[in-house]
Amino acid sequence: GKAIISSNLPALQEVLENDVDTIMVQAENVNKWEHALKELIGNTETVRKLGENARKKAKKEYSWEIRAKTILDGIEELI
Repeated sequence: GKAIISSNLPALQEVLENDVDTIMVQAENVNKWEHALKELIGNTETVRKLGENARKKAKKEYSWEIRAKTILDGIEELI
């Protein structure tokens, strides 16, 4: 997995968790983005942790199989 730096927009806050699988910053604050990048440069343990957590979450919650099952389960409930 890759380390993620994301904006703190509500839609992203629904799927990403700050300091667990992303470094979340204010969307319009260039200084915060710069600081987040500098935090990752040379900090291999943080990069590894964020990337690993993001990959695990993506596989567990957002794979095509999981998304399809969620949609089909929702349709089944409507029937």
